[in-house]
Amino acid sequence: MQLVLAGSQRLVSKANMTVLILSLLAVVSAAGAPSSSAQKAAGNPPRINACTVLTPDVVAQFTTATRTKMKTPPTETPVGVNGSQCDYGGIGLQIDPFATVSADRMRKAPAPDWVPIRGVGDTAYFHNVQNALAEMFVWSGSRHFGILIEVPAGSTSEQLKPTMIQVANLIIPKLK
Repeated sequence: MQLVLAGSQRLVSKANMTVLILSLLAVVSAAGAPSSSAQKAAGNPPRINACTVLTPDVVAQFTTATRTKMKTPPTETPVGVNGSQCDYGGIGLQIDPFATVSADRMRKAPAPDWVPIRGVGDTAYFHNVQNALAEMFVWSGSRHFGILIEVPAGSTSEQLKPTMIQVANLIIPKLK
């Protein structure tokens, strides 16, 4: 699947879409991020390395649901002021990608196409990006995280939602 970006004739492949979306989230997060001293004053929790949470056993739940195989090793990058991002094939995990103020704003007033999910953390929202990418952001205690997964051919974001909920509930205890 390929998408044409608004105002552009450039095609974006599914594989590059995840990188694009994760990069945009990082830019948005950094733009609204307070300085290091303001971050500490705001009570942002310390960084957790996302790849220590997105382990092969967690990834296996997605690969089983999507009937895919991981062909690349995980890569970890910092995101935002105090966040971390792990990309593992077509699966991404972001832990605390937004400054506390920005995360609270998103939590209280999500975009209209983000669907509330019950039974996951304190607050959770699911987002379908044209059945090319499924996203879920979860808030639990002082932490927030996002799970992003490329939707394989022949599947839909909605079909991946139960696995994403299950994995999100496995991730929450690892963030305490």
